[in-house]
Parts: sequence; C-alpha cells; structure tokens
Amino acid sequence: EFSGNVFVCEPPGNLVHRRILTPSGATFQSRRAREGVEFLASPDDWFRPVNLTFGPDGALYVVDMYRAVVEHPHWLAENIARRLPFNAGDDRGRIYRILADPSIIIREPPRLSKATSSELVHQMAHPNAWWRETAARLIYQRQDPSAQGALEAMVASGQTALARIHALWALHGLGAMKPFHVLRALKTAPRHGLIVVEDFLENKEVASAVLELADSKSAEVRFQLALTASRMPESKNKTLALARLLGKAGGDAFKTISKLIR
Repeated sequence: EFSGNVFVCEPPGNLVHRRILTPSGATFQSRRAREGVEFLASPDDWFRPVNLTFGPDGALYVVDMYRAVVEHPHWLAENIARRLPFNAGDDRGRIYRILADPSIIIREPPRLSKATSSELVHQMAHPNAWWRETAARLIYQRQDPSAQGALEAMVASGQTALARIHALWALHGLGAMKPFHVLRALKTAPRHGLIVVEDFLENKEVASAVLELADSKSAEVRFQLALTASRMPESKNKTLALARLLGKAGGDAFKTISKLIR
C-alpha cells in the first residue's frame, strides 16, 4: 500500500506526512493517505523529523533531530529570540526504523562494495531503491568500461522500466553513450531517452526517432519531447511533430506547453 507514496518531513509540526500520487497528464496529483491521520506524529514537541530514506533491508529510516526550537533567530522578534533555548537538544537525536511488515524485510547484508561490475548491473533490477541506487553510484565511481556490455543488455531488455532507466544513466555516466544506445532507449525508456538524446540530435536517424514520439500515448513522454524539440533545428518535420503534440494536449494542465516550444 506504500508503493507510489511520498513521505514529507514536517519538523515544526512534529510529524511525517504521507500522500498517494496518481498520474495526471504530464504530471501527477496527490491526496492524503488517511484523512485526519498522519503517517507518523508525536505529542512530544521536541520531535523534529528532518530527513528520511529507505534502507537496504526495505525499512524506512526517519531522522529525528530532536530539538526544542527549530526556528532561526533571524526570523523571530529579538525579545522572543533572547528567551528561547536554541541549543536545547543538541546532545540528543534519534533514528527510527519503520517496518511495513517484518516478515518481508530483506535479511541479506549488503556487500556491494565487493561486488563485480556485472553483479552491480544485475542489482539495477532490484525491487528496493537502495540496492539500485547504490549499484548505480558504484558503477559511476569505478568508471569500469567492462560494465558496458551488461549495461547495454539491460537497456535493451531489462525486466523493469526502472532497471532500463538506471542502466541508461549508468552508460551516460561512463561516457559510453552511442547513437544506437539512444535509439534503443527511445523505445525501452522513452522519457529518459529523450533527455539523454540531446547530445545526439545532429544524427538524422536519432532526430527522426525523436519526432516519431509525438504520437506517444504517454503525456509525460510528449511533454519531454516538447522540451527536447526546443533544442532541434527548425524543420518541417519538427513543426508537424509539435503541431501533433499540441493537438493531443487536450485538457492537460500543461497544454500551455506551446509557450515552452516557441
């Protein structure tokens, strides 16, 4: 039930807020997960959640700075600021580990620093974002060209869109992007492919494949295409593609896209 949710720290309110995202045209809408109930809240007014992240075990970790005051004295009246204990709590703090279901926690200890580059590429298909993002970071840090073959295979046939996207950006980080990578990405991960394609718009085959996405069913892809097309030289094909984009905008809040592509 937490998939596709966003969690927001609200230190002045002593709470962590949860919202459910739903696609809406080129962007999304959100709604409160539970009316009148926060994901995490405390009657302790020193509870100051300031950051959160997912761990390798699948748990959500919440950092509680635990301070009496979080306001900066610059924004308070001087007579009030003089009386406030701004340093109270600077010797405290907590990290909460929150489990959705203890039975599905990943017990495997992460040892990705010891993994081969091929093994790191494999982790880009992991269902947990920590494993995917850590693997991508290590591939970038190592700058190991031997990872290129496995990354190319992942871009072409990764089982999930997230795996294909991570592999695409890993290739970009290695400086190994070629036109055929971009052409493949435009089919397997089109929105991200349209971002990395901007270095290859001089290639006629690539430019043609870009403009073909004007008929994409995805509003997100069409919106990114409008942004990418702004970097392309003027041509009859570009004008026709932009006209098709505008025709498909309908009631989308981003139909003012025409201002971006002029």
